[in-house]
Amino acid sequence: MRLRIAHVVPNLAGRSGGPARSVLSLATALAGRGHDVSILYGGTSDDVSPSAQSPLVKLVRMRRGCGNFITGIEIRRFLRRNGDIDVLLVHSIWNSITTMCAAQARVSRIPYVLCPHGMLTSVCLRRHSLRKRLFHIYDRKTVAGAMAVRFLNEAERAMSLLTYIRLGQSFVLPNGVDLPTSTLDRRKGRLMWPQFGEGPVMTFMGRLHQIKNLGLQLEVLRLLLPKFPTLRWVLIGPDDGELDALLTAARRHGIQDHVVWLGPIFSSDRFLALAGSDLLLQTSVHETHSMSVNEALAVGVPVVATESVNFPEVGQVGAGFVVPPDATVVADHVAKILADQELGREMGCRGREYARTKLSWGGIAKNLEGHLVELLRRRDRSGVR
Repeated sequence: MRLRIAHVVPNLAGRSGGPARSVLSLATALAGRGHDVSILYGGTSDDVSPSAQSPLVKLVRMRRGCGNFITGIEIRRFLRRNGDIDVLLVHSIWNSITTMCAAQARVSRIPYVLCPHGMLTSVCLRRHSLRKRLFHIYDRKTVAGAMAVRFLNEAERAMSLLTYIRLGQSFVLPNGVDLPTSTLDRRKGRLMWPQFGEGPVMTFMGRLHQIKNLGLQLEVLRLLLPKFPTLRWVLIGPDDGELDALLTAARRHGIQDHVVWLGPIFSSDRFLALAGSDLLLQTSVHETHSMSVNEALAVGVPVVATESVNFPEVGQVGAGFVVPPDATVVADHVAKILADQELGREMGCRGREYARTKLSWGGIAKNLEGHLVELLRRRDRSGVR
């Protein structure tokens, strides 16, 4: 069954993380299965990396202006010109692009699936709560009008069910990962980034934001240095307000030479940077489905994640450790990997196999296709228009 699918996303800037990192890959995988796929996005066309674009997917930029009046007009024009769209996939919530697209879809009787990417969880709703209360009157309708809500894991669904917004039908489907097309190893990564040095490296990849709990990782570094004096903590990602505080704290402890910030890497080189690492450390206060964990698994790099990251599969398949968010406990488990290269290799192999069998975008697109076809059939049988 060939579907006409339109994705809606606030922007496609890699630096924003979240949906921007996954929508293009998902759309390309759906197009590869024979569907007609387009993406409506905000922001500027310069935000979209040429290497991330696909000739199979049509990109439609929604301009902003005049209090989002222009955006509303362009959305209405697109949906009216493309009234034969079978389904919209609305990524994210609490912003004008997705709110207006969902509203116009209801007017045009176009069914849509909401993909909140963690934005409906109780943790997220506590952040910027005033802005979300202002959107509340509109986005209650965004949620209520969805044909279904797609969650990235069971933890996100459970936390979203605790909120004040009433949810209808839902299903769970994780984000996928772009599997590396060639073999990547530690040596290649070290050659590209000599800042890694010759000793062990634990890496964080993501926005340098308060929610990532990077102070805990700095404390882990401090605890490990007596046993691993050449250890380096590599940070990969855009600074979102935390870098200065981290560097100041590192200088206070006299360990600043062990902290390396590479900045953001949005190209496929991020896989090579991960390959040059001994492990990925992920300690966020809250995550729905970490793309950096996906990518570490795909490369074959062990992962140490705190329970708050909500990625229990890491421990279940033996691709790393999932531990409480306690610096001493985290440091002990990082040390186990750093002290045993064979253990690290075994964990990496298990992670790579899990990514290949469970997280490939081709497999995710196939599963999503099945959900969409069944949802549309149920809708037709119920006579909803």
